[in-house]
Amino acid sequence: MLEFYNHLQARTPVELLESMRAAVAASVPPGGVGVAFSGGVDSALLALLCAERGGVTALTVGMPGSADLEAASEAAKECGLELRTAHVADLDSRLGGAMRAMGGRLSWAENAVAFERVCELASDLGLGTVAAANGIDELFCGYDAYRREYGSGPARLESMIDEKLESELEMFGAMGQMIGRTGVRLAQPFLSPGFAERARAVPLELKVRGAGDMLRKHAVREAAARRGVPARICSRPKKALQYGSGIHRAALRSLRRASRTAPPRI
Repeated sequence: MLEFYNHLQARTPVELLESMRAAVAASVPPGGVGVAFSGGVDSALLALLCAERGGVTALTVGMPGSADLEAASEAAKECGLELRTAHVADLDSRLGGAMRAMGGRLSWAENAVAFERVCELASDLGLGTVAAANGIDELFCGYDAYRREYGSGPARLESMIDEKLESELEMFGAMGQMIGRTGVRLAQPFLSPGFAERARAVPLELKVRGAGDMLRKHAVREAAARRGVPARICSRPKKALQYGSGIHRAALRSLRRASRTAPPRI
């Protein structure tokens, strides 16, 4: 049994890398694309896969001094990628519209602001497509919630994968109009039905290994290492976009200011 597991563990990242390559080829045009880039393992792997097909520009947005801006700069150099960055300097004016578009869900609105700004940056650079690595954390147990729920058993984890994937698709459906205004197409190869089906076939033990597993999505990290993503990036812990970009903290401050200046209810 141990011999079979070791063989499976060695084979799966290779097959996963080919599945990711195929998903990129099916949804991202060759050359002249931007990649939403945080400096983490998912976006670094996606950028290198896109680079196999032609020119790629890594795109990072965030509040001034945010963690993602710093991490992306270092990661882009290590991966040999051209990087362009932009601040989200007008968050107050963006957040209200995003909250309305996203049904009042703050985390969705924060993501919408970030992706709208990434697509604006791409548009300014003359790039017609932005590729994003969304779907990896949902399908490969990247979120901390998978670790916390590990003791509930495999059926619960599989159910969470379905729930989180459905929520991710719903969120991007809701932000479609905001993205559409930029004139840039958002490509998400790892949210495609074909890739999702292949990802579900990867054994859970290659995604999350226990309640103390602080890294998770091990098959993806190994696939990234095989593609040449530097080891430091492959082992970088997960940090959600709205936190790494500094948008969440700024959004909370913005909402507090709005509540203090709102007229009293009669």
